[in-house]
Amino acid sequence: WAACDEDEDVVSMALTAVRRLVEAQGMRYEDVGMLQVGTESLLDRSKSVKSHLMALFAPHGCANVEGIDCYHACYGGTAALLACANWVESSAWDGRWAIAVCTDVSDAPKQYPFMNGAACVAMLVGPDAPLA
Repeated sequence: WAACDEDEDVVSMALTAVRRLVEAQGMRYEDVGMLQVGTESLLDRSKSVKSHLMALFAPHGCANVEGIDCYHACYGGTAALLACANWVESSAWDGRWAIAVCTDVSDAPKQYPFMNGAACVAMLVGPDAPLA
């Protein structure tokens, strides 16, 4: 069981996960060409989570990063990962890494406490991508 504090949300968890992935792998933000987000939780449905994550890329002059949010219950994260894999296998792939981010906060009704929780993972997708 996991939960986030009141000052955390899907965006803050995703920002941390992506930053840690990039730093841990010694990557440059310029080396990322796709950023897909899978979630069931948006802050206020006015701005995508990917838009928030681009704040990590902007200071490095990176604006050309493909991707969208897939807002689709439990399948959102799977859809994000598959979209990254499909991009890497396609003729549109430009040789840069793809990152699939799965982030969610579940606030289930009181009678279902086992359905509450919060988690985020950022996965690197590309040829010979390390698993860390």
